[in-house]
Amino acid sequence: MPVMPDDEPFDYFATQAIANFLATETSPALDELLYPSVQGSQGKLNVVLFHNAARVQKLDLPKGAEISAHLSHDIEDGPEIDYWVFEEVPPEVPSLPSEAHDFPFMSEPLDTSHRDFDERAPTLKLDIPSLTVHHVSGISFQTDAHSVHRHRSEKQEQIF
Repeated sequence: MPVMPDDEPFDYFATQAIANFLATETSPALDELLYPSVQGSQGKLNVVLFHNAARVQKLDLPKGAEISAHLSHDIEDGPEIDYWVFEEVPPEVPSLPSEAHDFPFMSEPLDTSHRDFDERAPTLKLDIPSLTVHHVSGISFQTDAHSVHRHRSEKQEQIF
């Protein structure tokens, strides 16, 4: 049965404690946990990726690139869903001749403001050409019907 954050606090905290233990205290270390879905049909699985296995590889973008996204565009009847991602990259700067690099103390200062100190190895990568957005328009449940039988009888007086 799914445990949601607003369920009884004890049920939710117990689930969190078990997940935290499995993510940090097991040997060998676990990267993920697969378990059957209670909301999906038979054979469907859920996956939990623990912190050490959930790092996404950075996109290869030129320094100074800016990304913006648009979710729709306006038409006569109002906004129409239309997903776009725009990458604005700076113009390429031609390389200086090699003799210009003879003085390392005159090179650009190191930019440490964007350093990534996350030591986890990237384990996930975006497949940009296959990205799609799915809007959930409804959920269906498969059910099995079971009849309820009813029987009425006259109460018998018990003699002791």
